[in-house]
Amino acid sequence: MAYSTTIYKLRHMEHVARITLNRPEKMNALSGELLDEFFACLAEAEDDDEVRVVMIKGAGRCFCPGYDIGISSRSDVSEGPPLSMMDEVSVGPSSREVLAGRRAPSATSGL
Repeated sequence: MAYSTTIYKLRHMEHVARITLNRPEKMNALSGELLDEFFACLAEAEDDDEVRVVMIKGAGRCFCPGYDIGISSRSDVSEGPPLSMMDEVSVGPSSREVLAGRRAPSATSGL
C-alpha cells in the first residue's frame, strides 16, 4: 500500500518493519492522515508473521512534536474523535516489540 505521510519498509531477513513518520516540513507533527497511515502500517506489520520488531522513526530533524496545532479537527479523516478530544495516542496491544528511535526531543503528546 502506498502512503503519503509515512514510509513503511519491511526487512524480512532481519524480521523488522520500519515505519517512518514522513512530514519533515511539519517536524512530523501528527495529523489525521498521518495517524491513519501510521495505524495502517502497524496493522500491516501485525498481520505479517515474519515481523518480530517494529521500529518507528521520524524523517528530518525531529521525531514528533505532538499534534499539529494548525489542524483543529480530524475533518481529513473518515472517523474518530477530533484531535482536541484525544488524550493520547497509543499503539495498542501488539504481539511485536515496538521501538521508537529518535535523535531529538519529542513532546509528551508525541508518539
